[in-house]
Amino acid sequence: MKQSPKKRSEPAKKIGGGSLPLATASSPRAAESSATPSNGGHPRNAPSMRRVKIGFVSELFDGPHATPKKTDSGPVFLGISTLNNGRLDLSSVEHLSEDDFPRWTKRILPSEGDVLFSYETRIGQVALMQAGLRCCLGRRMALLRPKSDELSSQYFVYYYLSPSFQEYLRCRTIHGCTVDRISLTDFPEFEISIPPIFVQKSIAHILGSLDDKIALNRRINQTLEAMAQAQFQSWFVDFDPVKAKQQILEAGGTAREAELAAMQIISGKDPRQLKTFQQTQPQQYAELEHTAKLFPNRLVESELGLVPEGWEYQRAEKIADIGIGKTPPRNESQWFSTNSNDIKWASIRDMGESGAYIIDTHERLTTASVEKFNVRRIPQNTLLLSFKMTVGRVAITTEEMLSNEAIAHFNLNAKSSIGTEYLYLYLKSFDYNSLGSTSSIATAVNSKTIKEMTVLVPTSSVSARFEMGMKPLFDEMLVRQKENSSLIETRDSLLPKLLSGEIDVSSLEINS
Repeated sequence: MKQSPKKRSEPAKKIGGGSLPLATASSPRAAESSATPSNGGHPRNAPSMRRVKIGFVSELFDGPHATPKKTDSGPVFLGISTLNNGRLDLSSVEHLSEDDFPRWTKRILPSEGDVLFSYETRIGQVALMQAGLRCCLGRRMALLRPKSDELSSQYFVYYYLSPSFQEYLRCRTIHGCTVDRISLTDFPEFEISIPPIFVQKSIAHILGSLDDKIALNRRINQTLEAMAQAQFQSWFVDFDPVKAKQQILEAGGTAREAELAAMQIISGKDPRQLKTFQQTQPQQYAELEHTAKLFPNRLVESELGLVPEGWEYQRAEKIADIGIGKTPPRNESQWFSTNSNDIKWASIRDMGESGAYIIDTHERLTTASVEKFNVRRIPQNTLLLSFKMTVGRVAITTEEMLSNEAIAHFNLNAKSSIGTEYLYLYLKSFDYNSLGSTSSIATAVNSKTIKEMTVLVPTSSVSARFEMGMKPLFDEMLVRQKENSSLIETRDSLLPKLLSGEIDVSSLEINS
């Protein structure tokens, strides 16, 4: 949308000017096309669908064409990267000051129920504004405020994400020299199909319930992974149990006192709690005692700094068979497939966003393409690491699959004393900036540097004890990811049927 240089620094602006609504028609009849007949491809008793212009059932506001001064805290400045398939992803956001906030929200303050979408670059991404978030719109972002008696916000989000409307947007995308965009001037004229408002709410309720369960599973998995990372950090980065022992011994303490100090660190219990634990849970206490004995008593010098005695750094290629994926020519579409019988082919976007494991991929390769281009097959339970463009995404395979050339595969060899869970957490915490001296880590890292990466290898007894503790956490994460995969498949199959009226939900009673 063209703006004069002066206006490009202004805050959010309502499209259409002044305080008039976006409807360009003078009456509902002018804004709507003829209603779909009640028996026109829908169940006989299902309410009819209407075709309406977006501007007739909502108001549209443009985001700012500039960026405020960033601060460490304060109200959130929403960027288009926060739009994530219907929901706001606030895991990494920017802030602006309280002083600047009134100016950046002078024309429009996002509120619960608003629909946020990107009109440049990330065409097709949309999110529902949540309650209690103080924020302003970012660049390349617009806000749609539905009329509550005509259009359900959540219904519109699902409609926006539907394959048919995504294709509608693609057909109306303007391909520029620098970015793709959709015209906000034309957007109010875009048409959508809507049933009566109570049916919209029923559809949103069904799909929203599935999304709520998916989101809950992801939050639980994030908590489980944070627990695993915390233990990994304590044992293999900070060396807390070893340092606790060494400190006691250097102060003249006994070996038993050193073990008790390590037990406190490992369990998070103070001496009194540890005594009670011994009395009430003797078997678990014995296991804790055994774990503490596995750790050495001191740190020693190595080429990469202090490490626990008996532990060592090894090159990655010494502990794993490392391979690189391959991409068939993109101009020959016959090599790619959507057939469920063909082989899953992972790219960076399939890694690290929904969990530790790769359950599904966006694309597959045909058997013919795998053979023709000699694409390396990746065994189950292999560690994947992205090392081009986006460096440092990590995932574990759940079955035999393939990958593109931006992903390295670590298949641990039989001699390695570490497990896949250990390597996953190690590579998640690895400083990839240490692999190159160039200004861009994305260009510094290559297959040679990946093979020469150093991996800290503890004694086999400590590694085995760690893997024993990690397995239940990773097993639960895998179960929840598989459940989410099934829920997503169900949601995506229901979406077009609900939106088209093929499935009649008019009799469903929900709480408003």
